[in-house]
Amino acid sequence: ALASPRFMVAQQPPTRPPGVTDQQIQQAIQQRGLGGLVASRIRESGMTPDQIRARLQSAGYSQNILDAYLGAEVDTTQRPTQDVLRALAALGLEPGEPGEPGDTASLAVTPDTLPAPPATSGLQLFGLDVFRRSTTQFTAATSGPVDPDYRLGAGDELVLILTGDVELAHQLNVTREGFVVIPQVGQIFVANLTLEQLRSLLFTRLGRVYSGVRRGEGATTRFEITVSRLRVNQIFVNGEVVRPGAYAVSAIGTVMNALYAAGGPTERGNFRAVRILRRGQLVRTLDLYDYLLGGNTRDDIRLEQGDVVFVPPRGRRVSIEGSVVRPAIYDLAQGQDLRELIEMSGGLLPEAYTGRAQVERILPPDQRQPGGRDRTVIDVDLGTIVGAHPTARFALEPDDRIAVTGVAVLIRDRLVLRGNVWRPGDYQLEPGMRLSRLIRAAGGLKTDTYIGRAHILRLMPDSTRRLIPVDLGPIAGAIDGPGPGAGSPSPAAPGTDPELQEFDEITVYSLTDFRPTRQIAVYGNVNRPGLYDFNDSMTLRDAVIRAGGLRDDAYLLEAEIARIPETRLGGELATIQRVPLDSTYVVDPTGYLRRETPARGAEHRLQPYDNVFIRRVPGFELQRNVVLSGEVRFPGRYT
Repeated sequence: ALASPRFMVAQQPPTRPPGVTDQQIQQAIQQRGLGGLVASRIRESGMTPDQIRARLQSAGYSQNILDAYLGAEVDTTQRPTQDVLRALAALGLEPGEPGEPGDTASLAVTPDTLPAPPATSGLQLFGLDVFRRSTTQFTAATSGPVDPDYRLGAGDELVLILTGDVELAHQLNVTREGFVVIPQVGQIFVANLTLEQLRSLLFTRLGRVYSGVRRGEGATTRFEITVSRLRVNQIFVNGEVVRPGAYAVSAIGTVMNALYAAGGPTERGNFRAVRILRRGQLVRTLDLYDYLLGGNTRDDIRLEQGDVVFVPPRGRRVSIEGSVVRPAIYDLAQGQDLRELIEMSGGLLPEAYTGRAQVERILPPDQRQPGGRDRTVIDVDLGTIVGAHPTARFALEPDDRIAVTGVAVLIRDRLVLRGNVWRPGDYQLEPGMRLSRLIRAAGGLKTDTYIGRAHILRLMPDSTRRLIPVDLGPIAGAIDGPGPGAGSPSPAAPGTDPELQEFDEITVYSLTDFRPTRQIAVYGNVNRPGLYDFNDSMTLRDAVIRAGGLRDDAYLLEAEIARIPETRLGGELATIQRVPLDSTYVVDPTGYLRRETPARGAEHRLQPYDNVFIRRVPGFELQRNVVLSGEVRFPGRYT
């Protein structure tokens, strides 16, 4: 049942992480939703309940162990037991990868499953997130053939198949002593043999019983030996890891598999020197950066029964930030310096300034002075370290902080053209470039351009800005002349076409920029009274139509217009005009009251800011009803 490495179970109970409250633990457990996840994986498999029960029984499990998750309604708050999770693994329906809610090693509340405390620094330890997220990259394959280097051991299950003169199949379990027992053949010692070595041995042992088993084409009986189930090794993961303890790991599991099952190294762990101990002896040292930076798994060896994976405390650790591809905190191996650190961080960004990097260093105890002189700052010329021909090296000390600055944000040889041209934006300053040439490059002036004045905002040597007015009229010929290939534009008069300078910002104005927003108001018995934008040649009829037309009770003999007088010298604020209306102002006469009105008159043109009042028909009202009851012949409602 422990064959799947996805269910590596810690042998010691996890402890409460420091600073974690009961409320946080309860919240983390409720957020798991493991019951619903198990039921979801079963539904996604497409198997019927009968098929699931049959496969469970053939795998040696109780056929009813998953009945609680086979119904239409499942209690999503229930927590599946380890037996349920192992049964799912036997069906190939694991509800999660190691570190996900389905992993029995992560059923306990651990620091990486709880809300993280606020970070004290913007930089993260490089590689730590790889072991904190749910992933399958460190899951040992449990299906398919084993590799040629796999060595058999106690707990493996083999299948021997003979075809030809005889048709037999034997399921062989490797005993604790390392033997398998083949019917009619006897006991064979297979521990620590590869499959190829075992095949060579079987040719000899099977040939004594089955005469048709022989090497070459003349064989009349052939056999095949495969591994049907892998054994599980007990591996110990100690040191600076999130969940130290003993873990059941598949026989093909590696150091990475065991580390991931234990939650990975903590922030105090050393990523550069993970030790693998076997029977008390150091057999390999794994540098996690080989995998994280280059995908190299050379030292990620396969673990054996009783191996110890030990993560020592961190060694020389430095941080790098600024204009590098991957700012982070890094562990340094022996002999690595600033050049290797920059390579580990992905290299410098194009914006990096190679003239100087700043190193903040904690002084060794023998160099510290009274008065708080415990830290120092060192400027480093990156050009001599990571340039095309590096000539220097810079050694790093523990807890050094390296900051790589960027180049200046000031953009040279740039002009900014804004406003009423066809293609405003940033342009390159060319030698001897004048304003007319820049505007031509921007597609020319739009038709509503105000040519009376444009503005050039110029940066002066003392960093102040000076506003330079320009009359576009004299240079209009140079701007609007024939384009390239059609002749030369008309030259501007001397002194009227200013020469541009670096960082100039040019603004060209539109006539509409200076026009106020002009409106009219329509009030009274219209469907949508309110304010409306004024347009030239707008008439009273246009205003009524924009206001939704007249209402049934509108007075059709005349409308009232209040207008701003041409002069207010006499103190008059508005003049009142009475304009005749007619029935044609009723756009849709269907269902309207028929009223005698004059014939259609002339259109009355409005002016900006006019107030139009459509009055109500004097005395107009709809019918009113009374209710008559009592001793009358026809009691009821009457108009």
